[in-house]
Amino acid sequence: MKKPKVKLTKKFLEKHWNEFRPASKEHVQKVLARNEKMRAARATKGGVINMRANKDDLEKLRAIAEKKGLGYQTLLASIIHQYVNEELVEISEARKILKVS
Repeated sequence: MKKPKVKLTKKFLEKHWNEFRPASKEHVQKVLARNEKMRAARATKGGVINMRANKDDLEKLRAIAEKKGLGYQTLLASIIHQYVNEELVEISEARKILKVS
């Protein structure tokens, strides 16, 4: 269960100042490393797209993503990446190449 988020207002900090304790050096280093990883991941991401999709297709995509342990947007980005790099092809195109009917 996630901890509830607390809004750190001046009033809250003044009321609860004695409950805070300093973080260990190890914890600070761990947080800084995590933040750096997140910053690097954001820097490698490209543009943003907005699109409309069929409701049934989107539900199927979400179900597939859940089975794979991914977010549906991550799965969609992966599918797009594979398609544009010619790693993912349409079945009809594969049949033409293999001359299978």
